[in-house]
Amino acid sequence: MTQKKILILLFMACWNLVVFSQNHSQLDSLYTPKLTGDIFVEKKYEGSPFVTPEWTKSSIVLNTGDTIIGEKIKYNGYLDEVIWLNPSNFKRFKLDKANIAEFWIQPEGDQSIHYKQIFVPIASDNQKIFLETTYEGNLALYIYRKIKRTGMVIKRDNDILYELEILTPKDIYFFKLPDGRWMEMHKLRMRYFLKYFPEHKKAIVQLAKKNHLDFSSEDQCIELTHLIDQEILTTNK
Repeated sequence: MTQKKILILLFMACWNLVVFSQNHSQLDSLYTPKLTGDIFVEKKYEGSPFVTPEWTKSSIVLNTGDTIIGEKIKYNGYLDEVIWLNPSNFKRFKLDKANIAEFWIQPEGDQSIHYKQIFVPIASDNQKIFLETTYEGNLALYIYRKIKRTGMVIKRDNDILYELEILTPKDIYFFKLPDGRWMEMHKLRMRYFLKYFPEHKKAIVQLAKKNHLDFSSEDQCIELTHLIDQEILTTNK
């Protein structure tokens, strides 16, 4: 084989490699999941609309099944929306809620927090809402980290008066029962919970006493929900 033919073959091989690389890159870009939404203009309030005050790294699962990892977001409990900080221009975007199935956020020095978009038939908004997922089994416990407008306040700035909405966190607890019904609590109450389990009331009370648990705090409620599901509802299914 002459030197000229060898050079031609080498050139063709290199050219094919370049073309493949470009096409492969184009395919990657076509199938990379994208975040979509509208520019978010932040308003001033008396109190924060955000459940998570800092931008936190996240894992976002879209309704397509695609997962986007590492983007910084905040959860806005007043609007029930996910706000994304675009790293390329540092603009804020309200992500398209309809495209998001669930997401995890990872606050610094804390455990990750898991939110799912769920339709709750007894919720006042009568639509899908983002719920913090604390435990899921035959019995499930979700928390709606709702932030409500509770009034207005007048402020003064350089002799100019203006009004601000007062925002206050109002957690709502949703239990999904084994028969598919939902229970809503605005304040955790063991007595109210037991009304939904008349046939297991005695066993639940004994289990709570044995493990020194009640509904006095979220952490205890979550742990007790887990135990009730595993040791009573599952074994007696």
